[in-house]
Amino acid sequence: MQIESGPNTERTIRNLLMLLMVAFFAAWFAYDGWVGYPSKNFEDLLKQMPPELREKATSAVVYPSITEAILPVMEEAKQAPSAVAARDILETAVGGPPSLESPDTWFYFGPALGFKLTFERGAPARLAAMRTPKSAMDIRLQQYIAMGLMALTAYLLVFNLMLRRTRMRLDDAGLTVSGTGPIPWSAMKSLDISRFAAKGWVDLIYDDHGSQRTLRLNEYHHSAFDDVIDALCRQKGFENPLPLPESPSDGASSPADSKPGK
Repeated sequence: MQIESGPNTERTIRNLLMLLMVAFFAAWFAYDGWVGYPSKNFEDLLKQMPPELREKATSAVVYPSITEAILPVMEEAKQAPSAVAARDILETAVGGPPSLESPDTWFYFGPALGFKLTFERGAPARLAAMRTPKSAMDIRLQQYIAMGLMALTAYLLVFNLMLRRTRMRLDDAGLTVSGTGPIPWSAMKSLDISRFAAKGWVDLIYDDHGSQRTLRLNEYHHSAFDDVIDALCRQKGFENPLPLPESPSDGASSPADSKPGK
């Protein structure tokens, strides 16, 4: 006798669909967090530019350092006595020159915020913030969700690979389940079926060199679960939790039953 079983098909499909769904949403949130939201914000910043500068601004540098946290530095630069002094302050804090320069205005673009520094008579005069539809918190939230879903995707990928290796084998040597066993026939003591109706599993109680062990067999995990349980119960005389197969005559009326009454 030999019965071999791989993973349950329904379980395999469900877990694969779960993996694909989580991976899809991980990609969705990652795109919004690192590409979509910043791109929408940049488009909005362009709309706030003077029309004659918009085309030039499409290739402007976007600095990750341009956030609400840099506002005190911007205020300090506005108080600088000259454009040279303001540039020294800002290039150190921002990490580079203005995203865009016009004769009397410097523009600094960030992923979720922009600043406009206006000059008069060669010195900083006014500072204005350029707001965007998506805040820095909105962007970070998308990124955090994406990273969480990426971690879950990695876990589900490993789980699915391990799931494909699920094996159960019943032969003359006994029962082997995913590396456990073989459990000899003589070591099998009883089959606990008390949770089968509610949970779909049974517990095989067996002797392991004088110690009592329990091996759980789940019908949701193994494709040939019914065949293995039938064989175990038949060979060992255990109570079978599975329903008896219907005989061909079950539910069919006999010829006598079909005769009309006299």
